[in-house]
Amino acid sequence: MQWVSIKIMTADSTQNSQELSTLRSLATHFEGDICSKHIVQLFDEFLHPGPNGVHQCLVFELLGPTLNAVASDYHTVGDTLEPETIIRLSKQLLQAIAFLHEVGYTHGGMPVHTYITRSPRPPPERIKPALFL
Repeated sequence: MQWVSIKIMTADSTQNSQELSTLRSLATHFEGDICSKHIVQLFDEFLHPGPNGVHQCLVFELLGPTLNAVASDYHTVGDTLEPETIIRLSKQLLQAIAFLHEVGYTHGGMPVHTYITRSPRPPPERIKPALFL
């Protein structure tokens, strides 16, 4: 059994989205590029018919919280991320962006809520359903 994350797109955005084709294209460049390990891996995709139309569903490796959520959690409890952690995360983000540029893609913005961490497999008692909007 493998843990995964699923992104369910709205029916409205399913027909016009370039996300699936972009992810497929990026996957062709992953082999042997060390920086590609910082780009989310698409495992599968499928269509799901629902009451509001057909939804594109993207299956990814198990993902954790966004960097924005991690930073917010630290701030909420009055703590800060260690400088070494900030440097490591910054380096990984720059490597991911460099990989995108090397294969001909650019990033349309740098909002922190678009960066998601990888997550180890959680123990069953800690699994909670979540909806990301």
